[in-house]
Amino acid sequence: HSSVMLRRSTMELIGRYNENLRGAGDFEYWWRAVLRGAKFAYTTRTFLELHRDAQSLTTDKVAAGLRHLRALQVCEQTACETGRNELLPLFQDARYRSWHGIMLEQVLRGKRREGFASYRESIKYERRIYGLTVELLSYLFPVVIGSRRVERVKKWIGPHYLEQIRKLRQPIK
Repeated sequence: HSSVMLRRSTMELIGRYNENLRGAGDFEYWWRAVLRGAKFAYTTRTFLELHRDAQSLTTDKVAAGLRHLRALQVCEQTACETGRNELLPLFQDARYRSWHGIMLEQVLRGKRREGFASYRESIKYERRIYGLTVELLSYLFPVVIGSRRVERVKKWIGPHYLEQIRKLRQPIK
């Protein structure tokens, strides 16, 4: 990471990156660091600006979402192996958000069938019944009006109402 500094002893404690998680290995790496007791500090100062080109691993949101789901699976396994079962409910919400993001991207690309399959995956992890309504509407909305009009409708709805919708989708604590 170009903006992270670690002590050698911390790196030895955490171990190497999981090379099987190309594009999502950093997520799993930091997860392992937390489980092994690493301490973190941060600054709000900007040390670098990130540029993503069209060939970047994170440019394709669907592929990045699928890699993130694979990393979640590895993280969940690590939590079980270390006896941190109290962390397991976090994975349900994370999987829901990942599948939902994949679904939205597929629908906006016009891939309705793939989007519906991702919608079905996402509702496996949805814990609130009214969330299913929001979820279904977020799938149907771009399908019905077309992906080009989505941005115009968002502007018409306004940021206040969009924030209300986002609050409905927050995980239950």
